[in-house]
Amino acid sequence: MRNKIKILLYYTHKESLGHTSRITTLADAFASFGRGLFEVYLLQAGVPQHTFRPKPGVTKIDVPYPFYSKAQFKNLPADIRNIGLRADFILDKTKDIMPDVFMTEYFPFGRSECFLELSEAFLFLKKQRKKILATIGYPYITLDVIKNVQRFFKEVRFYDKIFIHTPENFEYPYFLELVPDKERRDLYASIFASLKEKIIHTGYILPRCTEGAGHPAAERLMKRWKKSKRKKILVSRGGGTTCPKIIASAILAKRYLGNDAAMLLSAGPASGRKEMEFFEALVRKHGIKHTSVVPYVPHFADCLGACDVSVSLAGYNTSVQLLHLGKKCIIAPYTVLAKSGWINDQTPRARLLEKHLNARLFDYDGLRSETLAGAIKDVLQAPAPKPLPPAFFEGAAATVKTVLKIL
Repeated sequence: MRNKIKILLYYTHKESLGHTSRITTLADAFASFGRGLFEVYLLQAGVPQHTFRPKPGVTKIDVPYPFYSKAQFKNLPADIRNIGLRADFILDKTKDIMPDVFMTEYFPFGRSECFLELSEAFLFLKKQRKKILATIGYPYITLDVIKNVQRFFKEVRFYDKIFIHTPENFEYPYFLELVPDKERRDLYASIFASLKEKIIHTGYILPRCTEGAGHPAAERLMKRWKKSKRKKILVSRGGGTTCPKIIASAILAKRYLGNDAAMLLSAGPASGRKEMEFFEALVRKHGIKHTSVVPYVPHFADCLGACDVSVSLAGYNTSVQLLHLGKKCIIAPYTVLAKSGWINDQTPRARLLEKHLNARLFDYDGLRSETLAGAIKDVLQAPAPKPLPPAFFEGAAATVKTVLKIL
């Protein structure tokens, strides 16, 4: 009988859903492959997210003293005073588990502080001749990497392979085009060129997790909304860490849509109590009917499939599902980094959605309720776009199969 392959997946986050959902889906894919061939561990290094629960076959371990949170979206520095304790914890867990494969999510393409807590585990694993792999959602390099290229390549040398979870050369041209100047654009391109032997494009990872599933009130609301005969408008802002204006503007836009439309707004699990009270007060103050605001929507993909128009940011998970479903959509990408002199992942992806789904794009700062309502009416009348081929969305399975090949 073959021994199980032990895989340890490390990830962190800023209370958003993208990184967590993607790594959770990947962990589930390993756990369900080949009748228990893999023994799967999730090393959760961010703030615990209680709406996510590991599936059977996945053991989740929370790293103490998390230093990333939604505060970093406000450019507050990460507090790494306990990084030594975290590094010891990660090394001890790595020795206890003795994984055949150690995978890091997002790092080394971003969040450079992670190396401070991973380096000892990396040195140990290399002495044991174990595989170290990276799982990267999209072809994006942070400005910190661009400013510290030599350090980046010292970190990358630990990695055997780097998985990028998009179709090859599909999103990359959109990212490269938006790098602000030729010098940095050339550097950006040269980094990817130098890593071509390590990089493997898997296709998109289609989110399978159902955050918040099982919450009775949310489940009842979802079922009622899906059965509605009105035109269904689904508004979402991912994890709820930034961009409250998309929720507020959509609530006020509903005033111009009448009673023929029903609107469900997912503010995100990280939404604060005061934010939720503000959104709910807007609905009450203006007497807006057939409108519900919740922190999260269980079985989000089902609700997205049932809606007539989606209004959202341009995060990875929502965008991948829009492309998979061929859904009419209005997109207001998160652009804070773009306005600070560097690209982020959402602006390039918004342009991709515009090309492939005829998405209506809005500048986030320019969102106005009446204009948004007009766009919703126009998009409702537009022909439905075509979904991308199913082969574009086999990233989780492709990753699992490729890991088996390189062991």
